[in-house]
Amino acid sequence: MALQQLSAVPFPAEVGSTVTVRAVRANEPLRGERIGVAMPDGKHLVCGTTDANGVVEFVPDLPGQYVFEMAIGGVRVIAPHRVVPVRHRWLAAFVCVPLGLALLWRNLLGRDLTRERGRRGS
Repeated sequence: MALQQLSAVPFPAEVGSTVTVRAVRANEPLRGERIGVAMPDGKHLVCGTTDANGVVEFVPDLPGQYVFEMAIGGVRVIAPHRVVPVRHRWLAAFVCVPLGLALLWRNLLGRDLTRERGRRGS
């Protein structure tokens, strides 16, 4: 008996990003299978039907624990998946880039000042 697999990537996903759910059996894509999802708020939705590559795409709108599911020949296959809030990366850029430039400027300017002090002292 070939085992069915259901996987979702990327893990963890961010709210608003595309989650790709893939259904396979013995490394062959399962076409035309209905994929459902249990949402963090308790709702159950149908994501869609797998395409020729065994893939369905889903865009989560809430952070939390999702469970993708399908049934093949009476066997329920699940794939738990976690979705996190969107990370704001600009905050780090606003802090790190000016700090890095200031350190670079200080190191470049500091070397020149050290050389001048050394020349004046001798």
